[in-house]
Amino acid sequence: MTRYAAPASPKYSAGRRAGHRTGYRGGHRAGRRTATTIAGVAAVALAIGVARFALTPVAPLMLASGALPGISALARMAMANYLGNLAGTVLCVTVIPRTAQLRALRVGAVAIVLVTAAMAGSSAGPSWLLLRAVAGLAGAVVFVCGSSIVISGLDARNASAGTAKLYRGIGGGIALAALVVMPATGWRFAWLYLAALAAVLAFPACRWIGQPSSGTGTRGPGGPEQRPLRRRRPSARAMTALCVAFFLEGLGYIVTGTFLPDLSGRALSGGQVWLVAGLAAVPSCALWGRFVSRRGLPLVLPAAFAVQAAGIALPAMVSSPAAGLLSAVLFGSTFAAIVAMVFAWARSLPGGPSPRSIGVLACCYGAGQVLGPLLASSGIHVALLLGAAAVAIAIAPLLYLGWRTTRTRFRLVGNGDAPSRAGVRELAIGAQRDRVGGTRRRVPAA
Repeated sequence: MTRYAAPASPKYSAGRRAGHRTGYRGGHRAGRRTATTIAGVAAVALAIGVARFALTPVAPLMLASGALPGISALARMAMANYLGNLAGTVLCVTVIPRTAQLRALRVGAVAIVLVTAAMAGSSAGPSWLLLRAVAGLAGAVVFVCGSSIVISGLDARNASAGTAKLYRGIGGGIALAALVVMPATGWRFAWLYLAALAAVLAFPACRWIGQPSSGTGTRGPGGPEQRPLRRRRPSARAMTALCVAFFLEGLGYIVTGTFLPDLSGRALSGGQVWLVAGLAAVPSCALWGRFVSRRGLPLVLPAAFAVQAAGIALPAMVSSPAAGLLSAVLFGSTFAAIVAMVFAWARSLPGGPSPRSIGVLACCYGAGQVLGPLLASSGIHVALLLGAAAVAIAIAPLLYLGWRTTRTRFRLVGNGDAPSRAGVRELAIGAQRDRVGGTRRRVPAA
């Protein structure tokens, strides 16, 4: 006797239920990734726009009112902030473990809000130096920990695009800080407005960034975890050249990043000039990334240094609002992209990136920033010329590194042994995968 079986309803079939669950989970993961990216951009904007560079758009108001007695006092406050930033970078690299990054990020974000608001109520003297030093330290913690958490959660297929989106927070934070300072009638109100902006940015940074995964492998595009390949250490000469160039970059660019709004003249306010610099920085990483994909880092990075050096020297040689605006555009369109390209070059060196090499590069950059304001002891115009000279000199080690990289690749390709050819083939396979969006494509053997 045949048992009767009721027909399965399409609405409640197992396949539809599974598809519904899969679609829901996929949509949930996509929404979570979007929220994390937005929170990461907010964290970067908070760390750069408020914690590091908040003094830059407020300085003209403080100098005009007499709260700061002169450029030397402004230089001391900037040095305190950059010294705190360097200390925070070292703290993140050497002390804070991966499991404590989220907690450190939240503590740093709250600290930025509090010390920024305290700038409006304190008086000139050691208290300002202390507050700016704490802001720099907290900003470094938020930037390093926030970037690390967000980037570690990216897929291998969209890591580059996700990193470029994250770095938009650099220009976005500078532009937002300039916007909130522009309507302020005095320097105390400016600091209060910046504290309110810091609170707005700190909310998604603390709320939407989650604990990073504890995996130690590299997750491929849709595949299982893969153990990282054993590679040799980067060349000491190559790392030295990159560190020297990055130190000189920090020494030179920070002069413009500290004193540019003070040279705008009466036609433009410091906030307007700083707003132009921030807006120019927003698309800079993507634009320079296109040049890199066509011409390569050994050619594009020295060109970016040359453009920035011209922008730093321009307002010292031409006293006009137009020169200040053009300098802001050249500064904004290069400084964030240069940081991204230097770290990209460090990752491409033989041996790949390591926490030690990346940390050394970050410390060299921070040390240059600390010493940069000292150039203003003879006046802002002289400081700009010296800063431009430092960035121009940095082109020499970059050219040396490019020549050395080209010679190394020539030797690698010209050598006939099997390991070298296997390495070249592996690089070709990796490049081909990146080009097709992570899908596997068969590459002819070398």
